Order: sequence, then C-alpha cells, then structure tokens
Amino acid sequence: MENSKLFNVYRSLSKQEAKRFYRMVQSSYLKEHRILRLISYMIKYHDQWDKTKYWKKDRIYYAVFGKDTTYNDLKLRETYSGLYAELKRFIMQEELKSDDFFAQLYLVRSLRKRKANKAYNAERGKLQERLNQHGAQDAEFYQKSFLVAKEDRLHHGQQHLRVFDKALQEMLDALDAFYFSLKLRESCEMLNLERIQGKEYKRPFLDDLVALLERENSEQGLSKSVEVYLTIYRSLTEGDEVYFDRMEGHLERLKGIFTEAERRGVFTYMLNFCISKVNQGQQAYYPKLLDLYLLGVDKGLILDQDSLHHNHYKSMVTIAIRMERYELAETILEDYRHLIHPSWQENAYFLNLSDIRFAQKKYDLVLDTLNRVEFTDGRMAASAKKTQLQTYYHLKEETSLPYLINAIKIFIKRNKELPEMYKKYYLNFVKAFQRLVDIDWKQDYVGHDKLIEKMLQIHAYVEDNPMFDKVWLRSQIIRLNNELGLSLNFERPTPS
Repeated sequence: MENSKLFNVYRSLSKQEAKRFYRMVQSSYLKEHRILRLISYMIKYHDQWDKTKYWKKDRIYYAVFGKDTTYNDLKLRETYSGLYAELKRFIMQEELKSDDFFAQLYLVRSLRKRKANKAYNAERGKLQERLNQHGAQDAEFYQKSFLVAKEDRLHHGQQHLRVFDKALQEMLDALDAFYFSLKLRESCEMLNLERIQGKEYKRPFLDDLVALLERENSEQGLSKSVEVYLTIYRSLTEGDEVYFDRMEGHLERLKGIFTEAERRGVFTYMLNFCISKVNQGQQAYYPKLLDLYLLGVDKGLILDQDSLHHNHYKSMVTIAIRMERYELAETILEDYRHLIHPSWQENAYFLNLSDIRFAQKKYDLVLDTLNRVEFTDGRMAASAKKTQLQTYYHLKEETSLPYLINAIKIFIKRNKELPEMYKKYYLNFVKAFQRLVDIDWKQDYVGHDKLIEKMLQIHAYVEDNPMFDKVWLRSQIIRLNNELGLSLNFERPTPS
C-alpha cells in the first residue's frame, strides 16, 4: 500500500469531495498531463483502498508515465508533490466553504487592507450577520467577536479619525471573555485528565486567576460562559455540594448560550461530580445521579445519534440496584433497551438482567442469564465473569470455583481490550475474593486467633486497594464476622 502524505490525506476524501478535487485539478493542470493522469487513476480506484494491488508504486508509475518507460522513483515523488500541493489548497478551500464566518472575515480583512471603504462597510454588515448566527455565547463566539472588533479597530485607525474608538473597548471585552472562557474550560479538562491519568499538569497563576474572576463576578458579573466554567472548576477543586447546585441551575439556562457539544460537556461534569460522591460513600447522591441519567436520556444529553451507550445503560441499572429498588431497575432495563445499539443490545440487556437477579439472590437464574451473554467485548466479558465468580461462591460450588478463579485471572491478564486500570481493579477484586473464600470455606481448620488475623488482613486489603465491587466484598466480610462470632469492630467503611 502506498504510504505517502498524498495518499494519507486523499483517503479521507468522500466520493463527492474527490470528484470536486478532480475537477479543480482538471482546470488547473490542462498542460500538466502527469498530474492529470495521476488524479484520474486515483479517482478511478477511489473505492478500492482494500485492494493493495492498485496502490503499489510501480503500478501507479506505469499508469502515469506509460508501460514502456523505465521506473523512476524521483519522477513519481515529484508528481506526488505537485498533486499534494493542490490537495492542500483544495482542503483549505473546503474548510473555508464549511464556515461562512471565516470566509467572510477574510474578505472583510482583504477589503480593509485595500482601503475599499464602500465595499468594506457593505461586507462588514454581512460579517456581523454571520456572527449573530453563531447560536451560542461560548468561547468561540467571543473569539469571533474579538476578530470582528479587531478589524473595526484597524479600519478606524486607517481613517485617522480623532474620535472615541468604541471598537477598542469591544475588542478588549471580547478578548477577556474569550481568554477566560477558554482558559477555564481547558483547565477543567486538565483537572479531569489529572484524575484519570494520575499525572499533574503545570498551572501557574491559575489559582490567582480564579480568585480574581470570582471577585469580579461578585462585583459586576462575568459572561455566562466564564461563570459556568468557574463553577465547574470549583466543583473539581473543592467538591462542595453548592457547586453541584450551581451547575444544576446553569444547565437549565444553557440552551442558546452553549452549543450542544458544550452542554453535553457540562452535563458530563455533573455526572462525574455525583459519581465521585457515590464513590466516597455518600449514598444520598444515588437518587441525584439516577435522576441525572434519566434527564440526560430525556434531553438527549447522553445520547449519540439517538443511541444510549451500553455503559450508561449499565450505570442506570446499577444505581437502582444499589438503592435496592429492583422493580425500578427492571423498568429501566426494559424501557431503555431499544435505545442500545443493535450490536450491543442483547449482551447489555442480559448482562444487566444477571446483575438484577444476583442482587435479588436468584443465583440459579443468574447463571442461566449469563449463558445468554456472548463474550464479544472484553469489558462485558470481565464483568460477566466477575458476577459468575460471585454466584458460584453463593451456590457453594467448592469443586468448580478454584478452577474458575484461575481462569478469570488468566483472562484478565491476557485481555487486550481492558485498560490497565480495569485490569488492576479486577485482579485486586479476585485477590480479595480468594482470601474471602479461604476464610469462609476453611474456617473449621483455622484457630480463633488466626481467623481474626485473616479477617483483619482482608478488611485492610479491601479498604486500601482500588477494586470493583467493594460494597459486596464488605458485606461478605461483615457477614462472616457475625457468623464466626468474632465481634470485630470494623470502622464504618467508605463504599466505592
């Protein structure tokens, strides 16, 4: 397969774009026959990228220069370069055509430079219309406002007028709103990535800037975009419920202020806020989190092309289970099943159904349900195997369970679809699970003091290490403590 920059970019063109590019090259290279022959060859085999034989250098060379010529790699690369230059020009033109604002901005800028004042004034009015059509008051809106005001500022300077220049004030106001909105928005993303990746970014002056903006907001108010991201930033750094309440208030007013993509982003921060509180053991956030998910589906904020991701589907069911509202869990399972993409729908449905049956202690039904899950996805398979492990434990399958534990360990370690963090969480769970089984099923062969030692060890391991299903593990530790009459006074755990 040909691996030049030309082919790398050309493959991204749709069939219609390729045809427009072909017509552009035809009009530009009436006498440059090798360029025309190359683009003619490429358009001919545009839908044959999977067939390597069409994209070998020698075949392309002879199609361009003729079968009777001797292969010359330098000539072929020069031809590639000529067509690639045209392809870059075509892509820039396509990008300009896709955004009326910037196309109009460059026209206005050119007219200003040429001092064509009459035409400038006419086109400047059209530029304002394009700006008004942006449809949101986000960072990009203020960036465009700044660029428009900048042209007005430069045009005013060309007139040598000794009058107040309001464009200067407009330019500076727009610049402030643009910079602060973008700075806060990306800083929020930075904090989010720090949490996920465990690595810190540099943030000089950020705390000082946030303090300045908060003071400014309390005195005379800021743009809505800055205010929203200021709230999100504080929710990430402080974690106070008051910031969640503010985000909730902002969400109701964001339509017409933010684009759909940014509204989804704000909504995701709200979800993550609730999830973090739930992981800290604050069970009061279960209903809030579930209400958010239901709102997200209703308003389309967590739908992608009218489809609900199977992870969101699972989260909704899991929350209802944690709240011990099993009828609600089943209602969610049935009502939102049709929103799952067909390729995931059956597996997601039966995997979640098995979780409900497990919570209801209908263990025989759990295994029957899991048998209907096809392990085509690594994460789903790992989740299903974990539930299978727990079910075998409750059914006291003492013969099969040790083999299943080893099989799951191997599966998790070898699974390339699982992120390293997930592997760590699953392996930690399995290790804790093994210790649980060891205590429970061998209690008759262990002395009282040794049992206490082992119980304290497993409790400490569960508390000190990240793993899936800590709530279930803790419940089993407490059950064993009571059944064995050990009277250990475990500190109230923090569920996660």
